[in-house]
Formats: sequence, structure tokens, C-alpha cells
Amino acid sequence: MGTPSEEDWKKMHKLVDAFYNRPDAEPFRVPVEWKALGLYDYPQIIAEPMDLGTVKSNIKDKKYKTLNQIGHDVNKVWANCKEYNRVGSDFHKLAGSLQKKWDEKFSKLIAECRTAEASVPASTIGAGGSGAGAGAGAGAGAGGSGDDGGKVGDPKPAPTHSDSSSNKEARATLADRRAFAKSLFQLSKEDVGKLLVDLEGKCPSALVRNASEDEVELNVDKIPAAILQEMTQFVLSQKKKKTPSNKRAKTTKA
Repeated sequence: MGTPSEEDWKKMHKLVDAFYNRPDAEPFRVPVEWKALGLYDYPQIIAEPMDLGTVKSNIKDKKYKTLNQIGHDVNKVWANCKEYNRVGSDFHKLAGSLQKKWDEKFSKLIAECRTAEASVPASTIGAGGSGAGAGAGAGAGAGGSGDDGGKVGDPKPAPTHSDSSSNKEARATLADRRAFAKSLFQLSKEDVGKLLVDLEGKCPSALVRNASEDEVELNVDKIPAAILQEMTQFVLSQKKKKTPSNKRAKTTKA
């Protein structure tokens, strides 16, 4: 299993500090004092309270094992605020704005870090972003449609050199998993949606949803080698379709 390097942890700590010190993030620095504010329904609505100060303390105390765990908790800060406050309110708008900024920075950092871990953070999966920011809901709707009408499982795995080799268990190196994780950011939201829907059926343990079902975290370390190979072939096939060709070819529709 890939382990974040010391440099990775430093980058993540710096990113969390940057958001903690933002003037507009002041309401999210400490736990919500719901008793003092008279918000007695807060514990009933918010099952897992979280704040940026707690995230910082957890990083300092080395309570996190992966960078994605940090991303999950930070996104929980924004999600809790949006869950409790009505749509259109100042706090709901503020949380949405910070969540979008966080996801952009977090996704970029994960792509750069030397680790096999990768995330479709909360607001990117469902926020209608581009690239790896595919909506889980939109993806599910696109799973059975598209210009080619294909599914994630359509691309065939690479052929083996001999019949006897088919009995050997497929293997995936750390480099393979890193490459796959980074390749997700090059897909459209529809393609990522298709991939998630197919992966949920073949390896649900690789996907983790939060309580509100609006966030999906993908852990590539939990994807079996054979399935990882199939998903990689799908990514390559989608990238190939978008690569312009210098040759003229006739196209027909079924």
C-alpha cells in the first residue's frame, strides 16, 4: 500500500493551514458551539461535527494514515455547514465557495504527491466540474449512454502471450496505480461517472461514501489488479477517442 512521503504530509499541512488562515474561513476554525448559540437541533442534524482546527490537531498528532482522510474531514466541514444551513443563506454560500476552492487545490496536490492514493472529492463528484470532477449522479445517468453507447466493461484486457499465462494472477505495481489515479483527472465527468458505476458493481470496497451520499472517495489500493487493468484500458480507450487523427476515415452509425 502506498504511503505518503514526509514531503507529501508537509504539503498537505501547508494547504490546510492556508485555508484555516483565510479570513472568510473564520467560522470554520473551531467546533460549532451549538449550546451557546441555542442551536439545539444541531446534534440531530449533524452526526459527525468537524472543523479546521480539529483537522490541524489531527495532522499534528499524526492521527491520519492517508492524505485522503484529511481531504475527507475538510470536506466534512463544508458539507456539515451546507447540511445545516438553508440553501441560499450566507453560510451555505460561503461553505460552497470554500469547498470549490478546496477541491481544486486538494485535487491538484493529490495528483502531484508521490502516493498511490487518489480522491473525487465531495463537491467535484456531484458539482458538475470537469476532468476528474464527475458527478456520481450524472455519471450514473451517463453509464448506459454516450456517443458510442459503450460501457466501462467494453474494452478488452490486453492479450496474454500464451494460453498458460492466463492462469497466472494479474499484478499491479505501485507505478501502475499511480498512473491510473492521475489519469482520472484527464477524463470527462461522464466518463468518470461510467467508471464509478462499473467499479461499484465490480469492487464496491474501493469506493467510500459519506453519510449524506454526496461524496465518493476512490482508493486505488483496494482495486484488484485484474479490475485495475480493465479500468486502465477504459481510460486509455476514452483518451484515444479524443485524440485527433491525421488519417481520414469513414464513420458509420449503427
